[in-house]
Amino acid sequence: MKTEAQGDERRRFHRVGFHADALLKLSADTLSVEILDISLAGALIKVDPAVTLEQGSQASLIVRLSEEVQIKMTGDLLSHGHGNYALHRILREPENDNHLRRLLELNLGDPKLMERDIQTLIEEYQRSA
Repeated sequence: MKTEAQGDERRRFHRVGFHADALLKLSADTLSVEILDISLAGALIKVDPAVTLEQGSQASLIVRLSEEVQIKMTGDLLSHGHGNYALHRILREPENDNHLRRLLELNLGDPKLMERDIQTLIEEYQRSA
Protein backbone atom coordinates (compact mmCIF):
# COMPACT_ATOMS: atom_id res chain seq x y z
CA MET A 1 0.00 0.00 0.00
CA LYS A 2 1.12 3.52 -0.76
CA THR A 3 1.84 5.91 2.10
CA GLU A 4 2.21 9.65 2.06
CA ALA A 5 5.10 9.50 4.54
CA GLN A 6 7.52 11.66 2.57
CA GLY A 7 4.91 13.61 0.61
CA ASP A 8 3.35 16.77 1.89
CA GLU A 9 5.28 18.01 4.93
CA ARG A 10 2.21 19.94 6.16
CA ARG A 11 0.43 16.71 7.02
CA ARG A 12 0.39 15.84 10.69
CA PHE A 13 -0.72 12.24 10.15
CA HIS A 14 0.45 9.59 7.72
CA ARG A 15 -2.15 8.46 5.22
CA VAL A 16 -2.32 5.02 3.68
CA GLY A 17 -3.94 4.13 0.40
CA PHE A 18 -6.86 1.96 1.44
CA HIS A 19 -9.40 1.30 -1.29
CA ALA A 20 -12.59 -0.09 0.19
CA ASP A 21 -16.33 0.35 -0.09
CA ALA A 22 -18.00 2.06 2.85
CA LEU A 23 -21.21 3.72 3.94
CA LEU A 24 -21.50 7.44 4.58
CA LYS A 25 -24.33 8.28 6.98
CA LEU A 26 -25.66 11.82 6.74
CA SER A 27 -28.51 13.31 8.74
CA ALA A 28 -31.12 12.22 6.17
CA ASP A 29 -29.34 9.76 3.84
CA THR A 30 -26.92 6.87 3.70
CA LEU A 31 -24.65 6.72 0.65
CA SER A 32 -22.31 4.08 -0.71
CA VAL A 33 -18.83 5.58 -1.10
CA GLU A 34 -15.30 4.45 -1.87
CA ILE A 35 -12.43 5.12 0.53
CA LEU A 36 -9.28 6.30 -1.25
CA ASP A 37 -7.02 6.76 1.76
CA ILE A 38 -7.26 6.78 5.53
CA SER A 39 -5.39 8.16 8.57
CA LEU A 40 -5.92 8.78 12.28
CA ALA A 41 -7.31 12.20 11.30
CA GLY A 42 -9.90 11.00 8.81
CA ALA A 43 -10.36 9.66 5.31
CA LEU A 44 -10.50 10.73 1.68
CA ILE A 45 -13.62 9.34 0.02
CA LYS A 46 -15.06 9.27 -3.48
CA VAL A 47 -18.78 9.98 -3.86
CA ASP A 48 -20.92 9.54 -6.96
CA PRO A 49 -20.23 12.74 -8.99
CA ALA A 50 -23.99 13.30 -9.35
CA VAL A 51 -24.20 13.77 -5.57
CA THR A 52 -23.24 17.06 -3.96
CA LEU A 53 -22.59 17.07 -0.23
CA GLU A 54 -22.77 20.18 1.92
CA GLN A 55 -19.33 21.50 2.85
CA GLY A 56 -18.86 21.31 6.63
CA SER A 57 -21.79 18.96 7.22
CA GLN A 58 -21.29 16.20 9.77
CA ALA A 59 -21.30 12.57 8.66
CA SER A 60 -20.29 9.11 9.85
CA LEU A 61 -18.17 6.82 7.71
CA ILE A 62 -18.61 3.10 8.34
CA VAL A 63 -16.05 0.62 7.01
CA ARG A 64 -16.68 -3.10 7.46
CA LEU A 65 -13.42 -4.99 7.97
CA SER A 66 -15.19 -8.30 8.64
CA GLU A 67 -18.58 -9.59 9.76
CA GLU A 68 -17.79 -8.61 13.37
CA VAL A 69 -15.40 -5.69 12.95
CA GLN A 70 -16.08 -2.23 11.60
CA ILE A 71 -14.47 1.18 11.85
CA LYS A 72 -16.75 4.16 12.36
CA MET A 73 -15.48 7.72 11.94
CA THR A 74 -17.59 10.76 12.61
CA GLY A 75 -16.46 14.10 11.30
CA ASP A 76 -16.95 17.10 9.06
CA LEU A 77 -16.98 16.85 5.26
CA LEU A 78 -14.65 19.03 3.20
CA SER A 79 -14.86 19.10 -0.61
CA HIS A 80 -11.77 18.15 -2.61
CA GLY A 81 -13.42 18.43 -6.04
CA HIS A 82 -14.22 15.79 -8.67
CA GLY A 83 -16.53 13.90 -6.30
CA ASN A 84 -13.85 13.56 -3.62
CA TYR A 85 -14.44 14.63 -0.02
CA ALA A 86 -12.28 14.56 3.07
CA LEU A 87 -13.90 13.46 6.29
CA HIS A 88 -12.06 15.35 9.03
CA ARG A 89 -12.51 13.16 12.09
CA ILE A 90 -13.85 14.92 15.20
CA LEU A 91 -15.26 12.08 17.32
CA ARG A 92 -12.98 9.47 18.85
CA GLU A 93 -14.19 6.09 20.10
CA PRO A 94 -11.64 3.76 21.77
CA GLU A 95 -12.83 0.55 20.08
CA ASN A 96 -12.77 2.19 16.65
CA ASP A 97 -9.35 3.68 17.37
CA ASN A 98 -7.94 0.22 18.12
CA HIS A 99 -9.15 -1.20 14.79
CA LEU A 100 -8.02 1.87 12.87
CA ARG A 101 -4.63 1.88 14.56
CA ARG A 102 -4.08 -1.78 13.69
CA LEU A 103 -5.08 -1.18 10.06
CA LEU A 104 -2.65 1.74 9.81
CA GLU A 105 0.18 -0.15 11.57
CA LEU A 106 -0.11 -3.01 9.08
CA ASN A 107 -0.05 -0.67 6.09
CA LEU A 108 2.57 1.84 7.25
CA GLY A 109 5.14 -0.89 7.80
CA ASP A 110 7.17 1.20 10.28
CA PRO A 111 6.03 1.22 13.94
CA LYS A 112 7.85 4.54 14.51
CA LEU A 113 5.53 6.28 12.03
CA MET A 114 2.50 5.06 13.96
CA GLU A 115 4.06 6.14 17.28
CA ARG A 116 4.64 9.62 15.84
CA ASP A 117 1.02 9.86 14.68
CA ILE A 118 -0.26 8.80 18.09
CA GLN A 119 1.96 11.38 19.80
CA THR A 120 0.62 14.06 17.44
CA LEU A 121 -2.94 12.97 18.23
CA ILE A 122 -2.25 13.23 21.98
CA GLU A 123 -0.73 16.70 21.57
CA GLU A 124 -3.75 17.89 19.56
CA TYR A 125 -6.10 16.53 22.22
CA GLN A 126 -4.17 18.29 24.99
CA ARG A 127 -4.24 21.60 23.09
CA SER A 128 -8.00 21.37 22.59
CA ALA A 129 -8.78 20.36 26.20
